[in-house]
Amino acid sequence: MSDENNNENPSASVAEATIPDVSDPNTMAASVAPVELEELVSSVTAPNSATGVNNLGRVMDVSVAVTARVGMVRKTISEVLDLLPGTVIDLERAAGEPIDLVIGDKLIAKGEIVVVDDHYGLRVTEVIQDAG
Repeated sequence: MSDENNNENPSASVAEATIPDVSDPNTMAASVAPVELEELVSSVTAPNSATGVNNLGRVMDVSVAVTARVGMVRKTISEVLDLLPGTVIDLERAAGEPIDLVIGDKLIAKGEIVVVDDHYGLRVTEVIQDAG
């Protein structure tokens, strides 16, 4: 019997605990105090900055996937499953409209499709500048 009392189930003690009613604002007392935070300083500095530190150099040789996005269209799963060789899918982009050059979902440039030897290429016609 004494072994049973020494090996109490921890969940049993939790079940017996009184849980305050959080829907009643009078049962929960909040302690609020102002906090002073340090000013955030960017760890990435622009080339030739006043500090002379160029942290961007650390990532300049990292490869990223650059995608030329010709267009898109929304289809139901049923329509996708019905695709056959020879099916033509009409994209939302008009012929002659610039093609988007993206990294991830970030638009970085626009251009036109060209053929270089036996590969497709993209001639950049506009570089998108950040608004910020």
